[in-house]
Amino acid sequence: MTTGKSVLFLVYILCFIILITSCDNDVTGQEPIVTEPDPEPVPEEPSCLESGTHTDINELLTAENVIVELCPGSVFELSDRIVINHPGQQIYTQGRPVDNTRTVRKIVSASLSSPVIMRDFDYAVLSHVIVNGNRPELGYKGGDALIYVGGSSMRTSNSIC
Repeated sequence: MTTGKSVLFLVYILCFIILITSCDNDVTGQEPIVTEPDPEPVPEEPSCLESGTHTDINELLTAENVIVELCPGSVFELSDRIVINHPGQQIYTQGRPVDNTRTVRKIVSASLSSPVIMRDFDYAVLSHVIVNGNRPELGYKGGDALIYVGGSSMRTSNSIC
């Protein structure tokens, strides 16, 4: 009987070894080994529009209630008008600063007298920007104001410009 007990004992030991080696790492208290490579980081797009021209801003003004947020410290050179063309459109500097970090819109064309037109559309907003007429370089130009606001619109706002 000793041989039978010895064989039975060896079978139990063998089963125990198989059970232990087939267990998941979590059962043993060890952290699982990760073999997958880390995914490549996706570059974040800025949540604001960086420097450019009037075209870059106008291309975003495509529907009602569009908000065009401009990056602080950015400069947009204007050779043509920025036109609010739907109700509720807003253009402002990100964070709405009141200092010199506001976005600058600088006229670069001597024939442009009103670089921002925001009339006849309700709830249009232009705020926290600097509109630079560039008079030292271009001289005085007759015509309408740098920012043409109003017309037959309600609650149009132009602030801290």
